Amino acid sequence: MDAEGMSEETEFINRKQNDPSAPTVSIETVSVVRPIKVLSFICCLVGILFNALSVASSSWLKDDVGQEGLWSKCIYIEDRDDEVMCMTSKHREWMSACRALSAFGLIICFISMVVLTIGIQTTNGRMKYKYYGLAILIMFFAAVPDVVSLIIYPVRFREELIGDYWNVGWAYIIGWFAVILKIGGGVLVFIDRNTEELVEKEVTTCPNDIEDYE
Repeated sequence: MDAEGMSEETEFINRKQNDPSAPTVSIETVSVVRPIKVLSFICCLVGILFNALSVASSSWLKDDVGQEGLWSKCIYIEDRDDEVMCMTSKHREWMSACRALSAFGLIICFISMVVLTIGIQTTNGRMKYKYYGLAILIMFFAAVPDVVSLIIYPVRFREELIGDYWNVGWAYIIGWFAVILKIGGGVLVFIDRNTEELVEKEVTTCPNDIEDYE
């Protein structure tokens, strides 16, 4: 290219830069939400709901005279199969430990859901994967106190049982489902933790379009 051609090109670029009506181009970073991350979030959310129902219910274990949960005990009324009399469970050290463990697991699972949500929404590439790693650890950790509580409760309940009959209630069962969902949510994030989710796209803005919009 000769000097005259370079001069014309430079003049064209300067005119374009000085022209306020020329379109401007910018690079925008967009976070792509992957379905597996959404599924992990749903697992975590349902796990929290199941955990809360399990902790609040009185239907952990049943025997001949009634049923008992972490906070209350309900006794069947004789000759009235559809009626029960409920009261606060008597204080026992192992029961208090189960209560604390279950409540702690519920709180930790909620924290993991918050961390996962932040990781999904952020466009900071370096922090995004740190949030995912932290969410995985918290989800796995949240399942530990629940597992301990779900193991201790029937063992100690059986030791205090007077009769021979006992059975698990629906609240105890969904407590185990909550554990499975917490672990499953962590596994899903772990499988998809290093997948690229940030996409850079070119955005062209025309001043005339902005003025017309205003």
